[in-house]
Amino acid sequence: MCVWTNLKNGKTYIGYSSNLSPRFLKYFNENALRKNKMLISLAIIKYNFENFSLDTLEYCSVEDVIEREQYYLDTYKPKYNILKPAGSSLGYVHNESSLAKIRTRVVPEATLNKMRSRVQSEQTKAKISKAIGIPIKVIDVNNEEITLYSSKKEAGKYLGTSDSTIGRYIRSGKPPPRGIY
Repeated sequence: MCVWTNLKNGKTYIGYSSNLSPRFLKYFNENALRKNKMLISLAIIKYNFENFSLDTLEYCSVEDVIEREQYYLDTYKPKYNILKPAGSSLGYVHNESSLAKIRTRVVPEATLNKMRSRVQSEQTKAKISKAIGIPIKVIDVNNEEITLYSSKKEAGKYLGTSDSTIGRYIRSGKPPPRGIY
Protein backbone atom coordinates (compact mmCIF):
# COMPACT_ATOMS: atom_id res chain seq x y z
CA MET A 1 0.00 0.00 0.00
CA CYS A 2 1.50 3.33 -1.06
CA VAL A 3 0.61 6.99 -0.75
CA TRP A 4 1.47 9.72 -3.25
CA THR A 5 1.62 13.13 -1.56
CA ASN A 6 1.58 16.41 -3.48
CA LEU A 7 4.21 18.51 -1.72
CA LYS A 8 2.64 21.74 -3.06
CA ASN A 9 -0.91 21.29 -1.75
CA GLY A 10 -0.81 18.25 0.57
CA LYS A 11 -3.36 16.25 -1.44
CA THR A 12 -2.83 12.48 -1.40
CA TYR A 13 -3.61 9.33 -3.37
CA ILE A 14 -3.74 5.84 -1.87
CA GLY A 15 -2.99 2.89 -4.12
CA TYR A 16 -1.79 -0.68 -4.14
CA SER A 17 -0.49 -3.25 -6.56
CA SER A 18 0.39 -6.90 -6.31
CA ASN A 19 3.15 -6.21 -8.85
CA LEU A 20 4.74 -2.77 -8.37
CA SER A 21 7.09 -2.77 -11.34
CA PRO A 22 4.47 -2.39 -14.11
CA ARG A 23 2.50 0.03 -11.94
CA PHE A 24 5.51 2.30 -11.44
CA LEU A 25 6.37 2.11 -15.14
CA LYS A 26 2.93 3.58 -15.86
CA TYR A 27 3.34 6.35 -13.30
CA PHE A 28 6.78 7.31 -14.62
CA ASN A 29 5.78 7.30 -18.30
CA GLU A 30 4.41 10.65 -19.47
CA ASN A 31 2.49 9.08 -22.36
CA ALA A 32 0.76 6.62 -20.02
CA LEU A 33 -0.07 9.45 -17.61
CA ARG A 34 -1.58 11.54 -20.40
CA LYS A 35 -3.78 8.65 -21.57
CA ASN A 36 -4.95 7.99 -18.02
CA LYS A 37 -7.60 10.37 -16.69
CA MET A 38 -7.14 9.54 -13.00
CA LEU A 39 -6.74 12.63 -10.83
CA ILE A 40 -3.33 11.50 -9.57
CA SER A 41 -2.08 11.16 -13.17
CA LEU A 42 -3.35 14.63 -14.08
CA ALA A 43 -1.79 16.07 -10.91
CA ILE A 44 1.60 14.49 -11.65
CA ILE A 45 1.50 16.02 -15.13
CA LYS A 46 0.49 19.42 -13.73
CA TYR A 47 2.89 19.60 -10.75
CA ASN A 48 5.76 17.35 -12.03
CA PHE A 49 7.30 14.41 -10.20
CA GLU A 50 9.67 16.50 -8.11
CA ASN A 51 6.65 17.95 -6.29
CA PHE A 52 5.43 14.54 -5.12
CA SER A 53 6.62 12.07 -2.54
CA LEU A 54 5.85 8.37 -2.72
CA ASP A 55 5.80 6.46 0.54
CA THR A 56 5.04 2.87 1.42
CA LEU A 57 2.34 2.61 4.06
CA GLU A 58 2.56 -1.15 4.52
CA TYR A 59 3.05 -4.47 2.82
CA CYS A 60 0.12 -6.86 3.12
CA SER A 61 -1.10 -10.10 1.66
CA VAL A 62 -3.29 -10.12 -1.44
CA GLU A 63 -6.11 -11.47 0.72
CA ASP A 64 -6.00 -8.40 2.99
CA VAL A 65 -5.36 -5.66 0.42
CA ILE A 66 -8.97 -4.51 -0.05
CA GLU A 67 -9.54 -4.28 3.70
CA ARG A 68 -6.26 -2.40 4.23
CA GLU A 69 -6.92 -0.05 1.33
CA GLN A 70 -10.33 0.77 2.80
CA TYR A 71 -8.67 1.47 6.15
CA TYR A 72 -6.24 3.96 4.56
CA LEU A 73 -8.98 5.56 2.43
CA ASP A 74 -11.03 6.12 5.59
CA THR A 75 -8.01 7.34 7.60
CA TYR A 76 -6.30 9.66 5.10
CA LYS A 77 -9.38 10.72 3.08
CA PRO A 78 -7.19 11.19 -0.02
CA LYS A 79 -8.33 13.90 -2.40
CA TYR A 80 -6.95 12.25 -5.56
CA ASN A 81 -8.92 9.01 -4.99
CA ILE A 82 -12.28 9.73 -6.62
CA LEU A 83 -13.98 6.52 -5.54
CA LYS A 84 -13.79 5.80 -1.86
CA PRO A 85 -14.85 2.15 -1.77
CA ALA A 86 -11.72 0.00 -1.85
CA GLY A 87 -11.40 -2.29 -4.84
CA SER A 88 -13.02 0.10 -7.31
CA SER A 89 -11.24 1.17 -10.46
CA LEU A 90 -11.88 4.15 -12.77
CA GLY A 91 -15.57 4.38 -11.95
CA TYR A 92 -16.23 0.65 -12.04
CA VAL A 93 -17.27 -0.94 -8.77
CA HIS A 94 -16.32 -4.63 -8.78
CA ASN A 95 -18.97 -7.15 -7.81
CA GLU A 96 -18.36 -9.66 -5.01
CA SER A 97 -17.29 -12.35 -7.47
CA SER A 98 -14.61 -10.07 -8.96
CA LEU A 99 -13.45 -8.97 -5.52
CA ALA A 100 -13.12 -12.60 -4.45
CA LYS A 101 -10.90 -13.27 -7.47
CA ILE A 102 -8.75 -10.23 -6.70
CA ARG A 103 -8.37 -11.31 -3.08
CA THR A 104 -7.39 -14.87 -3.92
CA ARG A 105 -5.31 -14.39 -7.06
CA VAL A 106 -2.18 -16.50 -6.90
CA VAL A 107 0.41 -16.58 -9.66
CA PRO A 108 2.32 -19.87 -9.97
CA GLU A 109 6.06 -19.63 -9.28
CA ALA A 110 6.85 -21.04 -12.75
CA THR A 111 4.94 -18.15 -14.33
CA LEU A 112 6.75 -15.61 -12.16
CA ASN A 113 10.12 -17.12 -13.13
CA LYS A 114 9.23 -16.85 -16.84
CA MET A 115 8.25 -13.21 -16.35
CA ARG A 116 11.48 -12.43 -14.48
CA SER A 117 13.70 -14.12 -17.05
CA ARG A 118 12.04 -12.70 -20.16
CA VAL A 119 14.59 -11.17 -22.51
CA GLN A 120 13.32 -8.92 -25.27
CA SER A 121 15.04 -8.64 -28.62
CA GLU A 122 16.41 -5.28 -29.73
CA GLN A 123 13.70 -5.22 -32.39
CA THR A 124 10.98 -5.66 -29.73
CA LYS A 125 12.58 -3.00 -27.53
CA ALA A 126 12.64 -0.61 -30.50
CA LYS A 127 8.94 -1.27 -31.21
CA ILE A 128 8.03 -0.64 -27.57
CA SER A 129 10.13 2.52 -27.50
CA LYS A 130 8.48 3.79 -30.68
CA ALA A 131 5.00 3.00 -29.32
CA ILE A 132 5.39 4.64 -25.91
CA GLY A 133 8.40 6.90 -26.38
CA ILE A 134 8.26 10.65 -26.43
CA PRO A 135 9.64 11.97 -29.74
CA ILE A 136 12.70 14.17 -29.24
CA LYS A 137 14.14 16.69 -31.71
CA VAL A 138 17.88 17.20 -31.50
CA ILE A 139 19.27 20.26 -33.22
CA ASP A 140 22.95 20.43 -34.05
CA VAL A 141 23.72 24.08 -33.26
CA ASN A 142 26.79 24.07 -35.52
CA ASN A 143 24.96 23.29 -38.76
CA GLU A 144 21.30 23.59 -37.63
CA GLU A 145 20.64 20.00 -38.70
CA ILE A 146 17.55 18.53 -36.99
CA THR A 147 17.37 14.84 -36.10
CA LEU A 148 14.14 13.31 -34.76
CA TYR A 149 14.47 10.42 -32.29
CA SER A 150 11.56 8.20 -31.29
CA SER A 151 12.36 8.35 -27.57
CA LYS A 152 14.41 10.01 -24.85
CA LYS A 153 16.51 6.85 -24.62
CA GLU A 154 17.39 6.91 -28.32
CA ALA A 155 18.29 10.62 -28.14
CA GLY A 156 20.29 9.97 -24.98
CA LYS A 157 22.40 7.33 -26.74
CA TYR A 158 23.20 9.82 -29.49
CA LEU A 159 24.07 12.56 -27.01
CA GLY A 160 25.98 10.33 -24.61
CA THR A 161 23.60 10.87 -21.69
CA SER A 162 20.73 9.05 -20.03
CA ASP A 163 17.07 9.27 -20.94
CA SER A 164 16.30 10.45 -17.40
CA THR A 165 18.68 13.41 -17.84
CA ILE A 166 16.90 14.39 -21.04
CA GLY A 167 13.54 14.02 -19.28
CA ARG A 168 14.70 16.30 -16.46
CA TYR A 169 15.66 19.02 -18.94
CA ILE A 170 12.32 18.71 -20.71
CA ARG A 171 10.33 18.90 -17.45
CA SER A 172 12.41 21.75 -16.01
CA GLY A 173 12.03 23.97 -19.07
CA LYS A 174 15.71 24.91 -18.74
CA PRO A 175 17.72 25.22 -21.94
CA PRO A 176 19.35 21.84 -22.43
CA PRO A 177 22.91 21.27 -23.57
CA ARG A 178 23.65 20.70 -27.23
CA GLY A 179 20.27 21.93 -28.45
CA ILE A 180 17.81 19.27 -27.21
CA TYR A 181 14.22 20.47 -27.81
